[in-house]
Amino acid sequence: HCPIDENHKVMDAVIFKSAIGAIGFNCFHKSCHGLTWKDVRKLKEPDAYERREAIRTERMYHSYNRHMKPPVRVTEKPTDGSPMFLTAMMIHDMKVPDETFVRTGIEVIDTKMRGLMKGHVSVWSGLRASAKSTLLSEIMLNAVQDGNNVGCFSGELTPKNFMKWMNLQAAGKAYARPSRYNNYFYTDDATDLKIAKWLADRFHLYNNEYGDNFVDVIKGFEKVIDEKKLDLLVLDNLMAFDISDLSDSKWEAQSQFVLSLCSLAKSRNLHIAFVAHPRKSMGFLRFDDIAGTADLGNAVDDAFIVHRNNNDFKRFTKDMFGWKEDNEIYEGTNVVEIVKDRDGGNQDVFIPLYYEVETKRLKNEKSENIIYGWCNDEPPKEPMLSLADLSDYESDTDDNPFE
Repeated sequence: HCPIDENHKVMDAVIFKSAIGAIGFNCFHKSCHGLTWKDVRKLKEPDAYERREAIRTERMYHSYNRHMKPPVRVTEKPTDGSPMFLTAMMIHDMKVPDETFVRTGIEVIDTKMRGLMKGHVSVWSGLRASAKSTLLSEIMLNAVQDGNNVGCFSGELTPKNFMKWMNLQAAGKAYARPSRYNNYFYTDDATDLKIAKWLADRFHLYNNEYGDNFVDVIKGFEKVIDEKKLDLLVLDNLMAFDISDLSDSKWEAQSQFVLSLCSLAKSRNLHIAFVAHPRKSMGFLRFDDIAGTADLGNAVDDAFIVHRNNNDFKRFTKDMFGWKEDNEIYEGTNVVEIVKDRDGGNQDVFIPLYYEVETKRLKNEKSENIIYGWCNDEPPKEPMLSLADLSDYESDTDDNPFE
């Protein structure tokens, strides 16, 4: 019988374990609709979840404060002569650096959040093939277009494959040539050369031959940040790094990872965006599903989830938010969700984007056609496929929304 209502007799309720070990409960009576295994467990262990939350909070508190120096008793005035208590007028007269932002090219993010704030760290997550890497590649191009300097670590793509994706995005549909494979396109060498000259010293891709040790990689980037004055650094992704030097504990190491990024972003005044995969792929992906320590979500300033607009996405959002079939969000092929915005407070903001197969661009509107700075007014030559073009073409479908 139902453990919550004994009037619901035998065979009217069930407790079950799923294939991944999760315990569930369901009673088929209307009065029990919405009750879960948590409600059943609380009958026997009323404080079960309060205990777990207390343990989690204690761990999170310890994680945040273990790096902090013990408080020091102040016995004299600070060297700058500032008083212990500040008036509103004193605060008004304080000199603070101007806030600066890196434009993403995603209109809603650039309007609501003013772009990616320098000095901040953002985490980007999403299920496999949701187009995380594709979107970040396009954001880097838009940053260069605006005169920003960009650095990138791509742990899952070779330099050649990385540039094939970015070249297609930079080239645009007029310069994308079809290959013998359906829905796969490429750019010719003349176009690639023009794009490379345009990117010039504004784009720096880490050479994976130097290893994936996080400490060493960041030391290398610190030099580039100082020498080239980077405005944006993209790290794709957390799982591609060896972070074992940070701590013997996996969770401690991840905390050190994100806290070190926060320190670097503030001290060098640049925006750092990193990719973190979700810990599970069941259900509708939420912020708490991002894999790793709680510090990943708590320490970052901004967080985004990239969704693929498929049947699962529609089903989950209809159930969770009550959206109708004609919701404009469903018109896009992919959706970017703002889940955390420390500065502006935006959250639960869903932004539809439109994937263009020929260019791998994710566009604000289907008709959007950005002309990047490498392109002159010459019309592209007619595509001429050669055996070399076809044999050299390699595809990497990790984040292809149409995989």
